[in-house]
Amino acid sequence: MTREKMITNILVAIDGSEHALKAFDLACDFAVKYAAQITAIYVIENFEIPPELRHFAEVEHLSTDAYTLHYKVISENVTSKAKKLALEKGVSDLKTIILEGNPAHKILEFAENNAIDTIIMGSRGLGTFKGFIQGSVSNKVSHLARCTCISVK
Repeated sequence: MTREKMITNILVAIDGSEHALKAFDLACDFAVKYAAQITAIYVIENFEIPPELRHFAEVEHLSTDAYTLHYKVISENVTSKAKKLALEKGVSDLKTIILEGNPAHKILEFAENNAIDTIIMGSRGLGTFKGFIQGSVSNKVSHLARCTCISVK
């Protein structure tokens, strides 16, 4: 009886948090052990710019795009660090992707559309108090994903 590899296409959510770093580290270990591909995903959450900040930007003649740009710079920094760590750990097949939207929805959508067989996430990220009350991204993903999910503490 031949057994197919269970872990071939890993999606790991990264946000710069300590738990996400641990999750990425575990994903790298699995990728090396099972010769699996990793896709590191960073999701910039859609947000409304608060009226006070929008007013401040207008008064200071700043573009509200600067607020969004700030998050894009952070996401690029986090994904760049992930690439460096993956190389150090011997990962040969890594892709990084930055998306915008609801993190849980984007992670689930990407997993479904890209034949992901394993999702690895930190159990806690950089979420807001709202996320604590409504449920964490990792909790939503683990309950709704059709593939194996690993939550890392």
